Amino acid sequence: MARADPKPTRRPLATAFKASIYVALIALLALIVAVAVAYANLPSYSDLSKRSDLGQMIRVRAANGAVLVNIGPSFGQWLSYEQIPPEMRAAMIAVEDKRFRSHLGVDPVGVARAAKVRIDTGRWAQGGSTITQQLARNIFLTNSRTFGRKVKEAVLALAIERVTSIRPANVHGHIFAFIGAKGGVGTTTIAVNVATALAQAAEDERTLLMDFHLSYGDAAVFLGAEPRFSVADAMENTHRLDESFFESLVVRSKAAGVHLLASAERAVGAVDLRRIATLLQFAATHYRYTLLDVPRSEAAVLDSLEGVASIVIVANQELATVRNAGRIAGTLRQRYGKDRVKIAISRFDKQAEIGAEDVERVVGSPVKYTVPSDYRTALNGLNKGRPVVLDRDNKLTPAFQSMAYDLAGMRAEKVAEAPRSGGLFGLLRK
Repeated sequence: MARADPKPTRRPLATAFKASIYVALIALLALIVAVAVAYANLPSYSDLSKRSDLGQMIRVRAANGAVLVNIGPSFGQWLSYEQIPPEMRAAMIAVEDKRFRSHLGVDPVGVARAAKVRIDTGRWAQGGSTITQQLARNIFLTNSRTFGRKVKEAVLALAIERVTSIRPANVHGHIFAFIGAKGGVGTTTIAVNVATALAQAAEDERTLLMDFHLSYGDAAVFLGAEPRFSVADAMENTHRLDESFFESLVVRSKAAGVHLLASAERAVGAVDLRRIATLLQFAATHYRYTLLDVPRSEAAVLDSLEGVASIVIVANQELATVRNAGRIAGTLRQRYGKDRVKIAISRFDKQAEIGAEDVERVVGSPVKYTVPSDYRTALNGLNKGRPVVLDRDNKLTPAFQSMAYDLAGMRAEKVAEAPRSGGLFGLLRK
C-alpha cells in the first residue's frame, strides 16, 4: 500500500517569508530611488537664504482650538552654525533630538517610542520627528497630519542628511566693518591695508573688500584696480548670486591679493536691507575674510551688520570727529553689543591736546588701535594704487598688520597700548 505524501505544512510559512523579503527589498529600492531623486533636487543653502516665503506664523487659539488671530509672517536673519551659541545648539539637540548626531535623518527609536505611546493612550501624544525632519517639513512641506506627509518628510530628511554628509560644509568666514566717524579720517586707507595684510598673511585663504560707499567710493583707486561692476550690481542681482556670477563682479588686485567689490560709478537709490543681508551672507560663505568700508551715512548698511564679527569706528583727534564717534559707538553698541564695537584712531599724534584717554572717556570704549600719522607715505600709496602695507620701510605697516592679526585672531600679537595724556576732557564734555 502506497504511503501518502506528507502535508506541506511549512510551505505557506516559507512562501509568506519569501514574499515579505521581496516586498521589503522592493520597498527599500523604492526608498533609495526616492531619496536619490529628492537629493538631486534639493536647493543650495544660498538659494534657500533668498526665499521670501519662509516666515514663521504665530497663531493665537481659543480653548476650543479656534484661531483667534494670526501674527506674521515674521522673518529672522539666517545665522551660520558658528553664530549660534554652543549652549543654544546643545539645548536644541537635548530637547528636540537627543540622537541627532547618530541617526541618518530618521530616528527609529523615536518612531518606536511615539508608536508605543500611541498604542498606550489611543492618540498621537508624542512626535517621533528628528530635527532634520522638522527642517524638511518647515521648508518644503506643510503641517498637515497625514501619513503621506510623514513619508515625504522622512524621504526628504534622509536626502538632507545625505547632502550634509557628502558635501563639505561651507567655512563661514569673518566679516569686519570699518566706519568713519567723519569723512576724510582715513577709513578707506585702513580698510584697504588691513584687507591686504590679511590676504598676504593667509595666502591660501580668500579675502574680499566691499566698498559700501554705494556711489563714488575710492577703494579701487587705493588698490590700483579698474572694476567693471560694483556692489550696486551685486545688490540688484541677489537672485542670481552664485560663485561664478559673483566672480564676474569682483576684481582681484594682483599686488595686494585682495578681491574687490567696488563702489558704483553712478548714483544709487534706496537699498533693500534684505539684499544687503543676502550679499553679506554669500560673502561669508565664500571668503575667509570680508572687510566692509562703510560710510556712516548709509543707514541701510549700518542696520545690516548683525553677522559682522567686529565693527571698527575710525576717528582722529579732532573734537568734532570724537563727538561723532561717541554718538555712532553708542548707537552701534546698543544695537550689536559692546564687545563687537572697537575704536581706532588714525593719524595718531602723541603730542595732540586730545589724547587717547580723552577719546575713551567720550566714546565710552577703550581705544583698541592707533595708526601713526604719516600722510606722505599714505598719499604716495594712494597715487600709486599700491597699499602701503606691502612695503616694510614705513611706520604704518606694523600698525595695519597688528590690527589685521588682532581682528582675525591669526596669532598672538601684542598691540601697542595707546599712549595716555591728560588734555581737553572738560572741553570734550561740553
